Amino acid sequence: MRIHLFKTGSNNNYMLIGLLQVVLLIMIFIFFTFIDKNQIDLTILIINMIIIFTSVILSVIFTNTTKINLYQKKINYILQPFIKAFILSFIFTYLISIIIDIDLIARSTQTIILTYAVIMMFIAIKCTKEPLYKVHNDYELIHTNLDQRELKGRGIVQIEGLYDGNKIKEKFDFGSFIKYGKKYDKDLLYIGENFDIQISGPNNHQSKILITNLLNRNKFNAQLKKCFDKIIDGGLFIFNLSNLKLNPVEVKGRLMYYGFEEIGHTNYNDLTYIVARKVYEPYDVGTPSDNFIISLDRVGLFGHNIKIHKIRSMFPYSEFLQKKIMIKKNISSIGKIDEDPRITPFGKFIRKYWLDELPQVYDWLRGEIKLVGIRALSYPFFEKYPDRYKKKYFSVKPGFICPIFDETINGFDEIIKIEEKYLDDYLKNPVVTDFKLFFRTLKMIFKGTRST
Repeated sequence: MRIHLFKTGSNNNYMLIGLLQVVLLIMIFIFFTFIDKNQIDLTILIINMIIIFTSVILSVIFTNTTKINLYQKKINYILQPFIKAFILSFIFTYLISIIIDIDLIARSTQTIILTYAVIMMFIAIKCTKEPLYKVHNDYELIHTNLDQRELKGRGIVQIEGLYDGNKIKEKFDFGSFIKYGKKYDKDLLYIGENFDIQISGPNNHQSKILITNLLNRNKFNAQLKKCFDKIIDGGLFIFNLSNLKLNPVEVKGRLMYYGFEEIGHTNYNDLTYIVARKVYEPYDVGTPSDNFIISLDRVGLFGHNIKIHKIRSMFPYSEFLQKKIMIKKNISSIGKIDEDPRITPFGKFIRKYWLDELPQVYDWLRGEIKLVGIRALSYPFFEKYPDRYKKKYFSVKPGFICPIFDETINGFDEIIKIEEKYLDDYLKNPVVTDFKLFFRTLKMIFKGTRST
């Protein structure tokens, strides 16, 4: 059976690349040991072997060289993570040897050099013989399923007396509604005693309205999923917010992630109730941002979806609200959302000093972005750019150190103009263009400028 090491869709094949580096390392080290006429103590040999083995494993982890970025098409882009892994292997090897205070033997460094020389030569040969990852000639986004899809054919369920014009009333008597709402019959599901038992009712029955006081912070996601399955498309989901003890922004984000859109809130017995409607299919892509380091979907080279890592500066699940907020809020002169409610107080602090961007060093090491360039754009924000810009953006890998815009910038159109000029200049002379942008950006950083 033939194994395709470069088949992009298989995680098992990805792991073969990492395994190949380790196996080669061991074989080459043993080879140098046999041909070396100098007798070296066995203990020293074993320690050196462990050092370089550990160094290469760490390098593979940091550069993610268990896979090959074939979608990047250019051989220099594809090889960059392996070159970085080669350099990191040397750095880790010498750092470990200094820490444990042991002298490295020559064959250790020779092994690393020969291992990565063979790996990179092997990749280069394979890339010239086999067609690389197909890139759309029309420069369309390769991943088109990142937008949340609206449910088709859904109705609009309403509750009589809940609205005051187009808005939900400040107060509504849910007690009387639940007790006397006979006309809703089986279309109303009230969960007031045991959530798990009541939500498990007849599996084939869906209600128009579901009301509950029993949502739990620790089980919130699982409960949202169960509630989604028990409500008809376009139906209402009403719940008590006080038990969750979550920021309202996070609640909106979690609702959106599971297919609900918050349409307002009301009060009953001094408790706040959120009213949401089942509008969308739940997200099937994207990683919810409830960790300290988050992974976000961004538009990459040739329209390929890439993951960008940051220190979380927004409330969890905030990324799923971006499209809606961009519609409701204004875009500032520097291309940001005015008074973005998703940013936490801690987030404002780390953004001020660029600390939230530091994890992108990992994205640079693994070759998804280059050191200098246009920032990797989110999908909702990317759609605001004109088509001529998008085509140029697809042709250039996004960057870690990017242009900074302050309040002197005269509107979003000027941002497009500046970024487009960078793209035009880069396509003509990449080295000089990145060199200029690098020092221009560093100068603005040291002056304390931040595009927020």
